[in-house]
Amino acid sequence: MSKSGMEDTPFEAIRKGLVSSVNRKNCTAKVYFPDWEEKVSFDLPVMQKNTLNTKHYWMPEPNEQVICAFFANGSQEGVILGAIYSEADTVPQELLEDGCEGAVFSDGTTIKYDVKNHLLTIDVKGGVQMTTEKEFVVNGKVIE
Repeated sequence: MSKSGMEDTPFEAIRKGLVSSVNRKNCTAKVYFPDWEEKVSFDLPVMQKNTLNTKHYWMPEPNEQVICAFFANGSQEGVILGAIYSEADTVPQELLEDGCEGAVFSDGTTIKYDVKNHLLTIDVKGGVQMTTEKEFVVNGKVIE
């Protein structure tokens, strides 16, 4: 085995496809591959940032373009690595500034953090619900 171990990685294929259905409970999705004999995958797990103690969760949407990696033991053994932007689905303009990260949701709600200016901006198109076990402090003042 080499230092990196990459020579022994058993990937058969890395493919781009479109999500055909999602299973939110199992954190899996099926993917349609128009350039791969129009195959539809089995349920594939969706890669997450963390799953042990800290838990992150995201799911691609039907018709979203994703990248999948398949192992050498067959097309039913693989993982959805993530979604990618395209000419049709472009990077949100609100997040293009250097040093910004965030999310723009389908209803237009935006969460953006600008690390250069140390500014968190949240534009919510609905209500806000917050629960805290301790006091809530804004600019040094406790909010009841």
